[in-house]
Amino acid sequence: MRVVAVSSGFKRFVRLVLRLEIEGGVGRGLNVWDGFTHRYPNKSGSDHGNGDTTCDSYSYWEKDIEALVELNATGYRFSIAWSRIIPRGKRSRGVNQEGVNYYRGLINRLVEKGITPFVTLFHWDLPQALQDEYEGFLDPQIINDFKDYADLCFQEFGANVTNWITINQLYTVPTRGYGFGSDAPGRCSRALDPTCYAGNSSTEPYIVAHHQLLAHATVVDLYRKNYKHQGGKIGPVMITRWFLPYDNNDPESKAATERMKEFFLGWYMFTPSESNRVIIFKKSYQKHKSKYSKFYIRGVNQEDEYEGFLDPQIINDFKDYADLCFQEFGANVTNWITINQLYTVPTRGYGFGSDAPGRCSRALDPTCYAGNSSTEPYIVAHHQLLAHATVVDLYRKNYKHQGGKIGPVMITRWFLPYDNNDPESKAATERMKEFFLGWYMFTPSLQRCVII
Repeated sequence: MRVVAVSSGFKRFVRLVLRLEIEGGVGRGLNVWDGFTHRYPNKSGSDHGNGDTTCDSYSYWEKDIEALVELNATGYRFSIAWSRIIPRGKRSRGVNQEGVNYYRGLINRLVEKGITPFVTLFHWDLPQALQDEYEGFLDPQIINDFKDYADLCFQEFGANVTNWITINQLYTVPTRGYGFGSDAPGRCSRALDPTCYAGNSSTEPYIVAHHQLLAHATVVDLYRKNYKHQGGKIGPVMITRWFLPYDNNDPESKAATERMKEFFLGWYMFTPSESNRVIIFKKSYQKHKSKYSKFYIRGVNQEDEYEGFLDPQIINDFKDYADLCFQEFGANVTNWITINQLYTVPTRGYGFGSDAPGRCSRALDPTCYAGNSSTEPYIVAHHQLLAHATVVDLYRKNYKHQGGKIGPVMITRWFLPYDNNDPESKAATERMKEFFLGWYMFTPSLQRCVII
């Protein structure tokens, strides 16, 4: 299949293909490329162009389709300008019906002519209103705004669109828009480019990429749940390049190649390389860290929101998850384990950094991305116990009729004094028992455990 992604009279003034390039600015709200090309005309190409006029495909779209028919095109990939159908960014602020009618007419005519539309929801032209309000993809608010925008597109155009692209080239906006400042919105560290109006090239690309992935995942989930009946497909577009070692016999050269693959491809592809990628990202970040305190790199479905068991929010989230399990599976499950080996996550995950999520004091292991081995294990253990107790209470109150049993799993070891005749050796043994077992076992020894 040939997919044609240009229109008659196409004028190329920046290095991308989107509605901004061919539609012009008539009848739509401002987007970040409008602001960027006017603020930094020298960054928009050799002709210092912008999206004000272009070739006016908005007015001449019917002639563009005639040109596609003459070319015997069987497909046409184009993007919807978010600011044309929702000029102020948020759906709640109003929909531009003229913009909706424009895209509906374009899509319907393509289908009539036997040309398959491939529709991109976001090709980098974020409404300027959202950039001004909360800096766009730097803020998690973008996820719901993107969802609302996508929902409108699925409702209005989904009957004739079966190929949806959520975000074009996921790699580009975080790196060029927030890392180098060479694309809209033009943010970067001043040390890298003093003309950038603001930014932090050490942290913002990761935050933006994280929110892009969450926005993508949210919209895919929305489509699969609410619009599956339309019979379409949905996914992102990756920018693809491959990398080879400068010297196949040099381990450092080969390692650098793997890092580049992870940053360019693995960053956005949920593959078995996930855990390796996290390690690579963390090590790189330690070399280039800034004062920014939260660093989001761990994926769509993990504990980025509030650091998991470090925060008491985990208790209610764990309760909701358990409640769902009891509802769905309880009729045939009579043996429930709340948490496996209570001792492990606090000590290995937050004390030594040897298990996920890999937090510890830097003095203990400089590769840990963050943490405090003196305090966090106790906080995590406390929240684990509260989460466990809350779920046990839920089961006993609401699901007792299922006739099951519920409890945790303990990792069990026993300890003996190095010297039975040495009081200090015997005291050390008791301390170890309390830390390893008494910490999690609600027995008469609890008060002694607290004192220890």
